[in-house]
Amino acid sequence: MIDELMDEVPRGRILDVGCGYGGMIEYLQKRGEIIGLDVSFERLQQASKRGQTVLGDSRCLPFCDGQFDVVVSGFVLHHMENYREALWEIHRCLRTGGYLMLIESVENNLLFRLGRTLVRRRDGLPILSRYTYEEFVGTLHEVNFTPVREKRFYTGTGLVPTYLGLLPLIPLTDRMDEMIESMIGTKYCLTYACVARRS
Repeated sequence: MIDELMDEVPRGRILDVGCGYGGMIEYLQKRGEIIGLDVSFERLQQASKRGQTVLGDSRCLPFCDGQFDVVVSGFVLHHMENYREALWEIHRCLRTGGYLMLIESVENNLLFRLGRTLVRRRDGLPILSRYTYEEFVGTLHEVNFTPVREKRFYTGTGLVPTYLGLLPLIPLTDRMDEMIESMIGTKYCLTYACVARRS
């Protein structure tokens, strides 16, 4: 799925916002020059072994306007109290016509929403923003991003990156997701992935 999304965007200068331990840095190096950014010095110590990194907050990115062709963000925005600030900063650092590739948890599924209410952390970090698929896409439009390719996940497994060696499972879970959506719409959506173009 990551490959499919990235096929929508040009090669060029890439920023990985919230790069964590650097898994995506290594994976995306074939797509161009990539810089990983994270707020945690500890995580960056590991990420820096995989490529170029910068310590920084995504709500105040330490880069010039229009410096990147692509920004990648995976499961990061829900850890921010005001995730709109981060989206505006990403918008600022992208060139006009540049692309944001993101994956986010959304709370259309009642059981998932209940779980988030009871367990307010993910990957050891607090969950500070919560939204449904519809709310999140509405925010993207507010900050002048237009989705050009979207994928909604209901089973979750289809998001496993191909570099983990689970590629054979992805067509099956993709078909399951498509079947669920055709039957019930976005009612039980767990995760949203998209490529959005900056206007």
